[in-house]
Parts: sequence; C-alpha cells; structure tokens
Amino acid sequence: MSFLTMKYNLKLSKEESLLLKFLCHISKNIYNSSIYELRQQFFNKKEYLSSYFELNGIMKQNENFHILNTYMSICTIRNAHTNMMKFKRGKGDLPKYLDKKGYYPLITDQIRIISDKDKKYIKLPLSNIVRTGKIFKEEFLDKTIKDYLKMFIL
Repeated sequence: MSFLTMKYNLKLSKEESLLLKFLCHISKNIYNSSIYELRQQFFNKKEYLSSYFELNGIMKQNENFHILNTYMSICTIRNAHTNMMKFKRGKGDLPKYLDKKGYYPLITDQIRIISDKDKKYIKLPLSNIVRTGKIFKEEFLDKTIKDYLKMFIL
C-alpha cells in the first residue's frame, strides 16, 4: 500500500496564520504533556504504559486535548508514545520536551480540498470549541490567545 503526499504553498491571511500557529502551539503542548506522563511513569514506577490507548485516556483530562480536533490530538499522543517505545527498545534517546515557545506539526488525514471559481481552498478540521467559537471565545480566546500573542508577537 502506498500513500500520496501533496504539498501546498499556502497564502494565509494574518488571522489564518495566527490560528494555524496557535493550533501548532497547542499540538506542542499536547506532545509535552504526553511526554511528561510517560516520563513520570518511567521514573516513578520503572515501567512503561503498554499502549497509547492508556495514555490517551490520561490525556483526555488535559485542557489542550479538546482545543484540537480529536484525531489530531490522538495522532500527537501516538507520536509521543512511539518516541518513548523507541527509547524502550534501545533505538533512541529518552524523549525530551519541546521548547516552551515552539510548535509541533498538526497531523491529520482529514484535510479536504474545496474548489470554488478557479480557486482552491483547504478545509482544516477544527474542534467544536474552535469552530463554533462559543466556548472558545469565553474560555480560551480571552486568556490563552492573549497569553500566546504576548509570548510570540508583542
């Protein structure tokens, strides 16, 4: 089975760019939280979580998990678990945390291409919190986005 990869050069508005950077930053938070849980399990109990489903159950309590689309969150958690299993098998180093101001890729296979009058648009799957804006504006926009903008832009 082979997979095809398409590469696009995106022309984003300022708002779209900020949203995409914000989502990549949230993905980094999920990755670091997953690594934290895995490392604590390793250092405190000298054992590994046997499957990423266990880690996924733990990470569902994390506030960042629900900001991203669920599938993107699960893929990020799976990557953290895979990196820890590489360490367990002796094929890599103990996973380290990513930079606090860093980003982690959004991993998904749910992107759709929409054509409209000779223009093509990419539709990125968003969580209900981000898409509807109801909870997002109340809980996250005020505090999280402003903190993010202060940290990176201002």
